[in-house]
Amino acid sequence: MRQDEPEFVQALAKFRRGEIDGLTERRLRPRISLFPNRDITRLFTHNSMVDRWNDFCLGELPGPESVREAETWGPQHQIDFLEKNLLTPKILRLKPGAKVMFTVNRPDDGLVNGQTGEVVSIGLTTVVVHTERREMEVSPYRWRYDSNDPGTAWFEQLPLRLANALTIHKAQGLTLDSAFVDVRAAREPGQAYVALSRVRTLAGLHLKDWPKGVFVSQRALDFHFPKTLP
Repeated sequence: MRQDEPEFVQALAKFRRGEIDGLTERRLRPRISLFPNRDITRLFTHNSMVDRWNDFCLGELPGPESVREAETWGPQHQIDFLEKNLLTPKILRLKPGAKVMFTVNRPDDGLVNGQTGEVVSIGLTTVVVHTERREMEVSPYRWRYDSNDPGTAWFEQLPLRLANALTIHKAQGLTLDSAFVDVRAAREPGQAYVALSRVRTLAGLHLKDWPKGVFVSQRALDFHFPKTLP
C-alpha cells in the first residue's frame, strides 16, 4: 500500500518471495549508494549499528546533550514490555539540530508516526521540532500497556527518537520517503523485504550493497502462495 510504482511493486514482490531474477536485480542494483546523504535515515539489522551511527551524528552537533529519562509506573513485567517494544527510547538524548522521528500518531497536534524533523530548541518539558510543513511544540506522551485498562503500566516520554538510524525491526509499520538500507547481515526470514518496503518510491531507496541472499520462511510462502495440485 506504500508504493504505487509498478516496477518497484513488482521488485518488492520478488524480494518477498526470495525470487531475485535478472529483471529485479537490474531494477534494484542501481540503487546502491556508496556515499549517501547523511540526512537519509539508515536501516540496520542490529542495535549496535544503530547506536553507533546515531551517537556519531549526535556527537557531530555542537553543544551539550539534553538527556530525558522516561517516567514509568506499574508492574515491572509490563514496563519491560513497553520499553522493549516502543519506538521511543527510555533514555532520549537530544541536541538542537538533531534529526528526530515522531513515534506516535496524534492528529490534533499534527504528529504523524514516522514523520521526521529537526530539533530547533529544547525546553524544560517540551521540544520544538521543525518539519517540512511547520514548527511544532512536542510535549510528553503517555503509553499504556493496555489502553482500555487504567490500572496497567504506563510509560511517559517525549514521542521522539533519533532518526539518523533505526533497526529494521523497529521500522516495521513505518513509511519513509527515503532510507539507506543495509541488509548484508539480514538473517531473519522476511527481514530484507521489510527493510526495502518501508520506502515509498524507488528513487527514495538507497542500498548499502547487493545482498548475497534473501531469507524467506517456507511456511509463510506455503501459506500465502499455496501450490495448486495437478
